[in-house]
Amino acid sequence: EIVKLMMEPLYGDDPTYGVRELLQNAVDACLEREKWEKDHGNPNYKGLVDIRIENGVFTITDNGMGMNEDVLLNYYLSAGSSYRSSDTWMAANAPDGKSQVARTGKFGVGFLAAFLLGDKIEVHTQHREDNQGYSQFSFDKDSKPLDIKRERRNTPDDPFGTTITIQLHKDAHRGFHPINYN
Repeated sequence: EIVKLMMEPLYGDDPTYGVRELLQNAVDACLEREKWEKDHGNPNYKGLVDIRIENGVFTITDNGMGMNEDVLLNYYLSAGSSYRSSDTWMAANAPDGKSQVARTGKFGVGFLAAFLLGDKIEVHTQHREDNQGYSQFSFDKDSKPLDIKRERRNTPDDPFGTTITIQLHKDAHRGFHPINYN
């Protein structure tokens, strides 16, 4: 019920807002990783965000910074809290008080907006500084405590970043008819 109360006044039931929020999170993660890679001697990193809608399933994958346990539990899954306002993020990305990383997302509603697309969200993520990722955790509007499994993210070229998979509900699926979106 909280999801409906928070999302409907902001976005109605338009699934494109869910896509926008998830895309903003993915782009921000890539920008963050770009800075991290440059700071650690790798100026050749190229951010990548891939969005697919196939067989009624929406998938967004990025090779950005990924999420660690702190980011997952205290920011991503906590409505209205933005990691980019945390002391940890500020120390790494705005040591003088001014952000060195461009940001697109601001409101901390990305995971809530995912419910505009479907009722069950599956997340696979691995933070750039973590040798193990949080894989195969999913949640829905009725989720009780989450079962988060620690496993390496299964991507051949770059294990770091995040993949979010959502089985589209029928109304959202109609909104992504090929005539409307390419």
